[in-house]
Amino acid sequence: MLSKKGKFMMLMLLLATSNMMYSQRNEMGILTNIGISKFHNKEIIRSHRIIVGVMPKYSESYEGGAYYRKTFNNKTFFKLELSYNRLKEKHIARNQRITERGIISSNPIEYGWIDIGEITEAREIRNHNAINFPVYFGFHRKKLLFELGFGGSLVWATNRSITVNEVIRGEEKSQGSISNDNDSPKTRRLFRVNTGYVLSEKTKLKLNGYWTTEKGEPNSLRYYTEFSIGLAYQLLNRKARW
Repeated sequence: MLSKKGKFMMLMLLLATSNMMYSQRNEMGILTNIGISKFHNKEIIRSHRIIVGVMPKYSESYEGGAYYRKTFNNKTFFKLELSYNRLKEKHIARNQRITERGIISSNPIEYGWIDIGEITEAREIRNHNAINFPVYFGFHRKKLLFELGFGGSLVWATNRSITVNEVIRGEEKSQGSISNDNDSPKTRRLFRVNTGYVLSEKTKLKLNGYWTTEKGEPNSLRYYTEFSIGLAYQLLNRKARW
């Protein structure tokens, strides 16, 4: 038999559990984001030349999808999300000298590397699609909310364009190419940190930061990072029965 203290603790536990169950709510809605993204770990651009010293740059990104959120006790929640993300990869290299192997002495004949000009700018742009499926845990207080998410991102590249501007022996040249070398989808680990502000009963303003990683050497774990701003609009909000 339980003591009086034990019965009291059991009663408090039952009341807390019933209160949590009673205050659970299920919410479903849609989301849209616009932002910037940057792809990492690219070291060269391959065109008619192999260009090194490549720098990743931020470029525009777009996202749209749907979510399901389950709220406990009007404070904490977990959320499932499924979204489509359109990303643009941009890498640029500037001001690189061009050398080629040739005759540097005729008597006797001697070969070496000769400076023939400069690459003023090389630019590679590649479009990517991604299907994201993170799981979030979060909390909200008054009109502010915070979410921490983890999941997967199925990413594949579509088309690519390369433009190289150079000056060879005083002559300006520009070469470009466009290709549709689609990649097979690859799954990346996805991490997200979001904050939000409740604008109205159904609308939330969101600030999102997320990144993906891939297996590899320690300096090549980051695949891409993204920062965005967007809206989440509630379509359904009901008291939970499960």
